[in-house]
Formats: sequence, C-alpha cells, structure tokens
Amino acid sequence: TTETTLKREFLEELHADIQVRELLAVGEIFFPWGSRPCHQISLYYLVELQDPSAIPLDGSFWGFDDLDNQRIDLEYCWIPLTQLPNLTVYPQELIPHILSGSNDVLHFVSKQI
Repeated sequence: TTETTLKREFLEELHADIQVRELLAVGEIFFPWGSRPCHQISLYYLVELQDPSAIPLDGSFWGFDDLDNQRIDLEYCWIPLTQLPNLTVYPQELIPHILSGSNDVLHFVSKQI
C-alpha cells in the first residue's frame, strides 16, 4: 500500500519511524525533468514522527536524487506552516488546502510544462 511504502521510505531515507494519518490530496503534476517531460501522480498524506528527535527540527538534513546519471544533493528542513505563503513551494496548488485545515481530499492538476 502507499501507506506501507511511505513508512518504509521514511525509515530507509531518513531513519525515522512515522505514523501515517489521513490522505490529504491527490495531484497530477506535469513537469520537465532534465530534457524529459514527466507526468507524476502524487498522494499526499498527513504523517507524524513517532520520535520527534529522529529528524532535526532546526537546521538542515540531506538526501540525494539522480538526474541524467548525475547525483543531485538535496537539502531538507522543516518550516512552520505559517511561512508557506511566503515561500516558493511546489506544488503550489496544495498550499491553500494545507492551510485551510480542510478534511476533504483535494484532487488537483499542476502544469509546470
């Protein structure tokens, strides 16, 4: 299931146990990845860290991805939800839904290409 996968990925990538809460949104996102056009279907869940000390809540923590056989280092950090409107965060269609506190599952389409 997507919930099981999300738990496994947090454990593998960030060494953190999480509790998966409810599904918040389903997004269809069209974007360029290098020279390739991509269509990504994303499920967004509310999650909770089982041990809040497992991931630093201040400062950065790191991960990486691969694009055209080149490693891309990724920097992660937590931010207060109140700062979301002041930042460029993707997908932008998700931000008003998160801030609204709605219990409805949002479906959105984001076209970045």
